[in-house]
Amino acid sequence: MIIAVHVSRNDARNDERVDSPEKLEAKISKIRTRCWKGRSLPFPVALAVSKRTPSRDGLADAEMDSQIATDYGVTLYPTTILIDREGKVAGYSVGSPMSAKLQEMLVKLLPKTNGTDARMKRLKASLSRALIAMRALGQRTDPDFDVSVPHPAYTGKHPAVLFDEAHENFHTAGGGYKGFADLITNDGYRVTPNREPFTAERLARYDLLVSANAAAPSEASTSAFTKAECDSVENWVRGGGALLLITDHEPYGSGSEELGKRFGVNMSLRVTRDPANQTDIGLLFSRDKNQLGDHPILRGRNESERVNRVLTFVGQSLKGPPGSAPLLKFADTAMDVRQDKRISAAGRAQGIAFKFGRGRVVVMGEAGELSAQVYGDPPEQMGMNVPGCDNRKMALNIVHWLSGLID
Repeated sequence: MIIAVHVSRNDARNDERVDSPEKLEAKISKIRTRCWKGRSLPFPVALAVSKRTPSRDGLADAEMDSQIATDYGVTLYPTTILIDREGKVAGYSVGSPMSAKLQEMLVKLLPKTNGTDARMKRLKASLSRALIAMRALGQRTDPDFDVSVPHPAYTGKHPAVLFDEAHENFHTAGGGYKGFADLITNDGYRVTPNREPFTAERLARYDLLVSANAAAPSEASTSAFTKAECDSVENWVRGGGALLLITDHEPYGSGSEELGKRFGVNMSLRVTRDPANQTDIGLLFSRDKNQLGDHPILRGRNESERVNRVLTFVGQSLKGPPGSAPLLKFADTAMDVRQDKRISAAGRAQGIAFKFGRGRVVVMGEAGELSAQVYGDPPEQMGMNVPGCDNRKMALNIVHWLSGLID
């Protein structure tokens, strides 16, 4: 059985918030017209409204996404959750189409009969139709994001960037991170998507490795990367390679946790909230509030590249190794949250940078900030495309530092 849940996001403008059955019907009618040729959706749609949640930790009350989203840890849309016959969560998949990992779990839950293959085909077809509707409102690349670079950093040589797409990545160079990939390409970098395991031989041909929201391939492991891959990346960076490791809250935190540990990075694996610095658009890290660190990435090469305001869009907190520089510093009011448990995130960060051997590493605890996406109908911006933030500057400064252009 398929049940769709429309979550009334707490970051929606008041005139666009869906908080009643009438508004939900109006929203669904647009999807019927645009995606279903006026036909009815073949599954029910429930409405989950955000609410004001009292704090038990001395924090200001926070308006969170609905209770069902909080209970299931859903902060990215669309998310598909697989629930077994006993009502237990068997697995989940973020984005669309449904991941191979979740399809594998679904097959295991189906009774073993002669008709299993046919039933699986019907279920996949039904889910595909449901995901068409979810895509109409879910996260997608902003086609209007300006990726031009008037004065490219590299015009002679072109640093080679290997972009990871081999580890169930939620963001790829041609998908959620198309804006980022196109931007750095126009800045003079040569971007190559990678769909093969990391090896010393493959990494040796590149200057910079980017991995965004990698996920474990199966239930057997929480890590997206094998021990051999972690060994290869660690040795490559130690010898002079540059790594941009982009993570997020679960399930993408644990996917990159083992690789992060190789460089002394601790990941909270929780959702980090800070009501005191939450805006209607995202979580604000500002120079005015001393939440930006002192690092070349934030200073840039000149005043025009100086970063003053960065927005992030729900992620986890990080703690770097000794000598690392925090880029985005959490305020004392920030908390790492998992269901009803809260731990202070004071002293932690959502972005860190450090040198490792002869190489360099940047780890980000939230992926949306370096993307350029839209969601909802009418579309709301998320990432480098949000007016008034310096996320675009920060993205270019990160690769400039990793490639040794600034120091």
